[in-house]
Amino acid sequence: MVKKSFWAVLALLSCPCHLAVILPLLAGTSAGAYWIRHQSLAIGLFTVLFFFSLMMMFGKRKPMRSGEKESCGLGGW
Repeated sequence: MVKKSFWAVLALLSCPCHLAVILPLLAGTSAGAYWIRHQSLAIGLFTVLFFFSLMMMFGKRKPMRSGEKESCGLGGW
């Protein structure tokens, strides 16, 4: 549960639509100056990070044990 919460917060912070708010907040720092100077790189990296964090939040499954079959949800058909 803690890991999924971490990925949810990371997805929220790295969402490309939130960059318009986050970049001005970082304006007084050296990191903010770098990201504002290279906005296209920031948008690209934050978009990749956003989708990766969504995959980690929603896409993790338990590994199957040997001998188990993946069910298709049709009642064993």
